[in-house]
Amino acid sequence: MKKVFLIESDQLQAHAWESLLKGSEWSLYTLYELEDFSFRCSDFGPDIVVIGEALATEESLKQIQEVVADIPLFVLAFENKPIFGELPLMLKPFEVSRLREILNELHAKSQQL
Repeated sequence: MKKVFLIESDQLQAHAWESLLKGSEWSLYTLYELEDFSFRCSDFGPDIVVIGEALATEESLKQIQEVVADIPLFVLAFENKPIFGELPLMLKPFEVSRLREILNELHAKSQQL
């Protein structure tokens, strides 16, 4: 089973991910804020970490990258912004029904790095 750790303040978005990934090859862990991220992430052991744009500040991205230096980090965003630097993006809007496919593509790309 592949694991994705989602940090998303938009609970509606997070619930959509939960519904779409239920019963799939993806296990999902969701946080609505960064509190306890370090502990929760190491306990869950994700293959991919995705952070929502609203929580993706320069400080939070540095904090996350320190914890997940060897795990691919993606930003769920409407557009590329300078604070994202070289981080790969999952650009919104995307076809929600393709979420599993998108995660599989991101996972495959991250395995090639």
